[in-house]
Amino acid sequence: MFVPTARKMFCYTASGNLLWTRDLANAVSAGPWLDQNGGVLLALEKGDALRIDPYGAVTVLKLPAGARLLLSSGSSVMAMYPNGDVQLLDPSLPDAKPVNAPRLPSPPLAAVSRGNTIAAALANGQVMLISPNGVAQWSADTHARQLNEAAVVYDERGIYVLSASGASSFTVDGKRLWFTTLKNASGVPAFDDNGVLYSGGTDWILYTWKLEERAARQRLTLYGSAPPGVYGKGLYPPAAFTGYYDEAKVKEQLDAIHRGIQAGRIGENEREWLAYLMNIAQSGERQGIFSIGLRVEALRLLSLMGSGETMTWLARFFRTEQEPLVKAAAARAIGGIGLDPNGRAIQELLAVAIEGNVHDDRVLVAVAAAAGALCRFSGPPLFDSGARILVLLSNNPPQSVQRQAREELDSLMQ
Repeated sequence: MFVPTARKMFCYTASGNLLWTRDLANAVSAGPWLDQNGGVLLALEKGDALRIDPYGAVTVLKLPAGARLLLSSGSSVMAMYPNGDVQLLDPSLPDAKPVNAPRLPSPPLAAVSRGNTIAAALANGQVMLISPNGVAQWSADTHARQLNEAAVVYDERGIYVLSASGASSFTVDGKRLWFTTLKNASGVPAFDDNGVLYSGGTDWILYTWKLEERAARQRLTLYGSAPPGVYGKGLYPPAAFTGYYDEAKVKEQLDAIHRGIQAGRIGENEREWLAYLMNIAQSGERQGIFSIGLRVEALRLLSLMGSGETMTWLARFFRTEQEPLVKAAAARAIGGIGLDPNGRAIQELLAVAIEGNVHDDRVLVAVAAAAGALCRFSGPPLFDSGARILVLLSNNPPQSVQRQAREELDSLMQ
């Protein structure tokens, strides 16, 4: 999660742990916008723009004036200015001068990039589809001749322009499908994946209209929302352990990682630290190289900086680990991360509850706590598997397991 303030940018895990903070030279004038490469773009006062990657590395893009919109399209960044000027920037060459693109016929109000094209709504009531080189592929009139504020939705169904005066729908090749007008709307409406338009009225009533039978491809899984994108930290599994780690030095490194996490200074260390923690945690697969305590601590630290992308490895680790304390720590790490969009982790927890082949109460208590955490992350009605785990464990001796499972169930009822 990227959180901007006036002169800072913060990045958190889904469970609220601070990964990094970046001070900004000037106040944010517009943005941030999600970058197609997994980070964010934002415009600053006095003209500069920033591209910040998921690990906090900052690229400064020099602009002649403050941009109204910044969008990533392919490998380039497009800057749109309040007067309609458009420029293209190459983030790999931050010192290069921006390249001018054709000027827009009217000031841009909102824009969305998808793939290599950008859909933009203009103040003159037009919508345009723009190529990566800044050339308009087509333009069309929307539901209004003038727009003061607007939003754009651009997905596989087409392009939707929304304003307080109405909404319009277009195919990707520019054919208008429908339009509607609104009266007494208190602001820009919203259009959802199921074809429903939502508009708050000045009379404090929420109005809804079913305008399409087409539905966008759902990004929901059985276990919650899929994130808008991934940035690859789950795609770098730790290399096979081939060297020798001195146990005292491992403890020292874990302490250093802990201090970095506490201070919110993970940043560009994230990939290296994540792989290191995975290696220490799975060292038991290689004749117990490290003490159980160090492996448990590695998993605890991993839970403080992991994401949904870590869950595939963690679910597999939980399934194969035999040491009860370490297996329990893996379950707690699953619950600590929480975001399990593919459902791999919760299925491993469910297998333990159904098969009944794990009898250590420490593991089962941790499984109940993790299932409760995953349920709270997913929310109803998406937590069927988690609720099933808790029901099974609430009838499973010993009492410590039953108590934990019932407490988790009670928390979901509130």
